[in-house]
Amino acid sequence: MTHKISPYLLGFLTILLVFASQATESKLSDPRLISSKALRARPPGDWKLKGLLTVIAGEERISHNLNILYRFDETTGLISRYEYVGADGKKQTIEVVYPFSGKPQVLDYDTGQALKEPHKNLLNSSFTPSDLSLDFLSWRKQKFIGSEEMKDRACYHIESISQKEDGSPYHRVEAWIDEEYFAIMKSICYDAEGNVIKEFQIKSITIREGNYIPKRIELNEPLKKRRTILEIVEAKKIA
Repeated sequence: MTHKISPYLLGFLTILLVFASQATESKLSDPRLISSKALRARPPGDWKLKGLLTVIAGEERISHNLNILYRFDETTGLISRYEYVGADGKKQTIEVVYPFSGKPQVLDYDTGQALKEPHKNLLNSSFTPSDLSLDFLSWRKQKFIGSEEMKDRACYHIESISQKEDGSPYHRVEAWIDEEYFAIMKSICYDAEGNVIKEFQIKSITIREGNYIPKRIELNEPLKKRRTILEIVEAKKIA
């Protein structure tokens, strides 16, 4: 039996989290094209996921529930919605829109306006709303490094380098993208001195309705000695 592979939703969850359903017949070498395909890869139908976001710092370990809605709109494009309860006890919702062209948009769902602090840590975790949008895939300056194996999968290895207009806290981001389904298997974010700020990686997967879906995703911050784990505890196709 053959299964389709679905890349992580992240935004970073995607993580950052996105799906993929289309395979490619030939290798690519244009990093902009590879990034565009990875950013806008999508599964058939709409999906609802329940996640558990666990933040580990030293001996402290705190978990939060995270609901994720993933859908495709023929007018707007891809949409990922993240619902959680903030420190004030109120429900908060972030929406990431991936238009058919241009950069991802990180919005406050309630107001429909751009989120005021897209680089602020979400629930004191390693993830930020900007991370969830995978915005580094839309940066203008990118470089193709080559093809490499990652978890027994052939991957494109690309590098995205931020410019002033990108407004990113990262200087550059390396990403390993599955050559067949454009799933982001791993990414590393660096500062201007070459220090690793964050490292994202899919640790395990599960199968839902014939699609591989990330089951456990880890985001490490070595300088802050903080680690965040996103576990997908339920994945359901709703349309």
